[in-house]
Amino acid sequence: MDIHFVETDEVPRPPDEVRFRAVRVDPLPDLQRLQFSLELTPFQQPPNLEIEILDPNQDPVSSASIIGAVDARMNLIVHLRGDPRPGAYTARVSLGYGEGPAVDHTSVVFQLPLTESPQR
Repeated sequence: MDIHFVETDEVPRPPDEVRFRAVRVDPLPDLQRLQFSLELTPFQQPPNLEIEILDPNQDPVSSASIIGAVDARMNLIVHLRGDPRPGAYTARVSLGYGEGPAVDHTSVVFQLPLTESPQR
């Protein structure tokens, strides 16, 4: 039985050549959780990822760390702290190895919609 972790036509890259291919953020219906979809170039050594979520005032409202990612494609849920406010949020994502500087980073802006008040 063969197990393939990367596409057969792609060569895994050394740490200084690993990059984000795609980062997507989708708020879940409760607006307290975010669905992250991340795709990296294939890698020779497992990278570390740092995620920081900033609210519309650019205040941090969540963070997450992935140490030694094992797959170039991943999905995860990140929880927001406090009550969600409508507006433009920013997800900052960085990729690195050990204590050194980030090899790649990106930001994604996404909207949390205005929620309706429950009917009484």
